[in-house]
Amino acid sequence: MPELPDESIDCTLTSPPYYGLRDYGEDVKEIWGGDPDCEHTWKSVIKHRTAGGPQVPQSKWKNNKAVVDGQRDKKSDFCSECNAWYGALGLEPTFQLYLDHMMIICQETKRVLKKTGSFWLNMGDTYSGSGKGYGWVDPKYTSQHSVRNEMKPQQFIINLPSKCLIGIPWRLVLRLID
Repeated sequence: MPELPDESIDCTLTSPPYYGLRDYGEDVKEIWGGDPDCEHTWKSVIKHRTAGGPQVPQSKWKNNKAVVDGQRDKKSDFCSECNAWYGALGLEPTFQLYLDHMMIICQETKRVLKKTGSFWLNMGDTYSGSGKGYGWVDPKYTSQHSVRNEMKPQQFIINLPSKCLIGIPWRLVLRLID
């Protein structure tokens, strides 16, 4: 959107990737935040699946590659110089970082939207996980976990009980109001 002029759009309708649900592959990754002039030095981290949702092998979505990939551990990269994040929207290691990125998108949308324009945003929620998956893989499913425990699980613990809705839509609305 940076190439679009200010107040040039009448209506925006979008449904961004929900947090922790789908992996659309390498083609959609980009650099978020940090210093645009930095010559990034990337450090890889692993985010273990924190989202709840259906267990893919038992769900009607088991043949959907994006859904299946979204249920796996995720590797992402942070710049050790400027703390930029390289990854795909929705696969951030924390829901707070996902909300930060959604705010960037919403602020840019506001910039290009006419004063008389309307903005439609379809947001889904995510359940917090138990965190019990760290360090153990059922041998039946080893092929689904190619990237393994390269970091401490405490790095991505969210302070919500297992099976609790994270409240992504409400948290975003409150940020937008502020």
